[in-house]
Amino acid sequence: MNRKFVVTVVVALAAFSVVLAEEFTGRITKVGSDGKTITVQKGKGKFDKDTKKFTFEKEGDPKEYTVSADAKVMQKAGGGKGKKKKAEPTAIENGLKNDMFSKIEGDGLAATITTDDSGKVTAITVGGGGGKKKKAGG
Repeated sequence: MNRKFVVTVVVALAAFSVVLAEEFTGRITKVGSDGKTITVQKGKGKFDKDTKKFTFEKEGDPKEYTVSADAKVMQKAGGGKGKKKKAEPTAIENGLKNDMFSKIEGDGLAATITTDDSGKVTAITVGGGGGKKKKAGG
């Protein structure tokens, strides 16, 4: 009887720790000057068929996260129409010290954030563009 209880507790704790790790989408609005923290506004992008534009729907208030020293900082690779395979994300040179993070404008950079059990960021994947931009007059 006692053995069943111990096994049940161990399984419950293992399941609980998996729940604490999280992956979510949002916008990085600020990167700390030391590159060890980021401020993220959780939310999702939504495409409006009428205006043919993407909008960002916020969820709650912005929150500051500590970034793990060995966190992976990547950028989504292109994809697009006619592509059967999704390209793997590529590493961003200099990580959070890259210029793209020091010059964040507007609503911020769209990204997928992954945290571990303790809430530290272990991976950041900055969202892709919307494909190639059309040249004026062509």
